[in-house]
Amino acid sequence: MRSLHPFLAIGDAVFEPALVGTWESQDQNGKGKASLTFTRAGETGYELEYRDPEIARVARYKVNLGLIGNQRYFDITPVPEKDLDDHYIAGHSLWRVTLQGGTLTLEQLDYDWLKVLLTKQRTALDHEVVEGDIVLTASTEELQRFVLRYAGDPKAYSNKSAWKKK
Repeated sequence: MRSLHPFLAIGDAVFEPALVGTWESQDQNGKGKASLTFTRAGETGYELEYRDPEIARVARYKVNLGLIGNQRYFDITPVPEKDLDDHYIAGHSLWRVTLQGGTLTLEQLDYDWLKVLLTKQRTALDHEVVEGDIVLTASTEELQRFVLRYAGDPKAYSNKSAWKKK
């Protein structure tokens, strides 16, 4: 799920020093798999490098952390490869964030849940369907109202993952 507009307004981003560093996912045996490495970018932003050794993948993102209501969220945009700069439009994605002690928990806004909701309630949030994918076109303010409206819906978020500070 991508949005043309950010989920966080200018000035909403905050910097949390505890995020800086490398975080490892944990499998059932407690062995590290994928990793997230956050570095500071400017006053309130982060650069994120995601590594997954199982599929030999490295991806880079720009990340902002901010509050919507009383919950923390990441607004994440991928960093394009150099040769794609002229043909690239950054899409924003939303992750709910919980940081407790040495554990970072992330939950992604669920694409399938959103697709069902927007099929039933076309006007719930401005969007377009492009080549079968939902692209949100709502303003930042509308996106935040939507996030607040469904923050308590347990079906709205999926792909929950826990990360331990390395």
